[in-house]
Amino acid sequence: MEYQTLGGATMNDKCTWENDGDGNWDTQCDNGFSLNDGMPSENGMVYCCFCGKKIVEIFEDVEDVQDDEDEE
Repeated sequence: MEYQTLGGATMNDKCTWENDGDGNWDTQCDNGFSLNDGMPSENGMVYCCFCGKKIVEIFEDVEDVQDDEDEE
């Protein structure tokens, strides 16, 4: 038996959340979410509050990008 959320997502479905480096997350399901501190997983978030799919975090280390730009 495969369980589904109210939104129709199954337990194997995933929603990518991409961080812009300022605490804002753009979701694969075309929504946005802001966190004051940390990442969704560090705040106990496992499932997308919009579509019900499991969250996959995508983030870029802003300090690494700035270091790379300084070296050029």
